[in-house]
Amino acid sequence: MDKRIGAQLYTLRDFCKTAEDLDSTLERVSAIGYKILQVSGIGPIPAKDIRAIADKHNLEIKLTHRGFPEFTKNLDALVEFHKTLGADFAGLGMIPTEYLKSKETLMEFVKIMSDAAVELSRNGLGLSYHNHAVEFAKLDGEYVFDTILNNTPECLKFMVDVHWVAVGGVDPAKWLLHCKDRLSGVHFKDYKILSGTNTPRFAEVMEGNLNWDEIFDACEKANAPYAFVEQDDCYGADPFLCMETSYKNLTKKGFN
Repeated sequence: MDKRIGAQLYTLRDFCKTAEDLDSTLERVSAIGYKILQVSGIGPIPAKDIRAIADKHNLEIKLTHRGFPEFTKNLDALVEFHKTLGADFAGLGMIPTEYLKSKETLMEFVKIMSDAAVELSRNGLGLSYHNHAVEFAKLDGEYVFDTILNNTPECLKFMVDVHWVAVGGVDPAKWLLHCKDRLSGVHFKDYKILSGTNTPRFAEVMEGNLNWDEIFDACEKANAPYAFVEQDDCYGADPFLCMETSYKNLTKKGFN
């Protein structure tokens, strides 16, 4: 596993709306110590400008999250975008909910993603699918996640989000091992319960309830290539400080 810590820019999406914003944001991200990036949630900035700004701050772009229509309508443009970025994977952030109505609609989604993954593979790119908790609902007695995993080609990989796996009621470390050799990366994001409530919240890495030593070990055994810090909601705290806390905690565990 690449021990360089990645920053998922979705955490900092409010500070990445323009090229000027992205420049100042990546300057701060690099200063914290991050080395690699997932580009997600940013404004409509041309790929060449994103790449130039990332290069300026010595940050490597490894993958993205893009909208579902990009995987169905114009794969040539998707390929060109990612080639310009220098990314390894084109990522889909979430399954459209209309495909979760039945096993039949889910299999329609599986076919679309399989075809896209094969075409991207022909162009030297991987397709990365990111889970939430909905993939741990069952259709016809099988997890949605397993239906996707078991019916797609090896070139379709998974960005396992350990927070959402836990929300789905599944052990994150065990699920990483379940997905061995099918990973594009792992979203490092903690999960905690507020005192006196039953409300789950996002948290900085190693500041919540997840068993991180087990997760780190599973990442190695499952051959996860990269890890990216993400925090969907910082609840009014400075997201840059949240990203810094996660980074510092991970450096104590051998990441850099």
